[in-house]
Amino acid sequence: MVEGLEPSATVLEPPEHGRHQRRSRLPFPDGAAKHWVISSIFWLTVVDLFGLVLAMEFVSPEVFGGISWLTFSRIRPSHVNGVILAWLTMMYFGALFYMLPRLVGTRGMWSERLGIVTCWLWNLMFLLGIVGLLTGHSQGREYGEFIWPLDIALLVIWCANIVNILATVAIRTIRPIYVSVWFFIASPLWLAVDYAIGNAIWRPGNIWGAPSGALGTASRTRCSTGGTRTTSSASG
Repeated sequence: MVEGLEPSATVLEPPEHGRHQRRSRLPFPDGAAKHWVISSIFWLTVVDLFGLVLAMEFVSPEVFGGISWLTFSRIRPSHVNGVILAWLTMMYFGALFYMLPRLVGTRGMWSERLGIVTCWLWNLMFLLGIVGLLTGHSQGREYGEFIWPLDIALLVIWCANIVNILATVAIRTIRPIYVSVWFFIASPLWLAVDYAIGNAIWRPGNIWGAPSGALGTASRTRCSTGGTRTTSSASG
């Protein structure tokens, strides 16, 4: 140490990089987007397992020894609906909730909390739908096997997301609307209508799903030979 120079009494502390400080600096909270994207990734791993079960059953149909909830007719709609409604749809909303605030000049979605709540409700809705399919309760419609109450729940959640999207665009600070934003407005509206029409939402048929997977209600009639015959009347 050089004689005559005393160490300074002031010690400069390194800047604090705590979680709270980092979060306060972020221009966008992205809470809703993170919930939807992470949920999408989680369900992707689940529906991939369904796909693996299907592949194994193609090679060896009796590989699971006749376990009812692992039969091909129950795993396939679970896999297909999982890809459409859990992986792709949740990633779609996650990406939309991430990009929209940046394109319209808002700090976040109109209600980040609403986006998080709808994410949890969507997860619950899908989980109940998968449990229903694996236990044999289905409407029997291709790509629309979920039972009618879950169809209604899906549309209610979807419409809540539409409200969040439209309200975010309404409070924008960038007045011109980009073409991509018009797509963000139009596509959820169209997909909601498409889902309702494709599922014939006004004709629920068997509300809790036909255990046989048929669209109609099965009835047994006695044949002249003394046996029984099963007939069904379509309601879809």
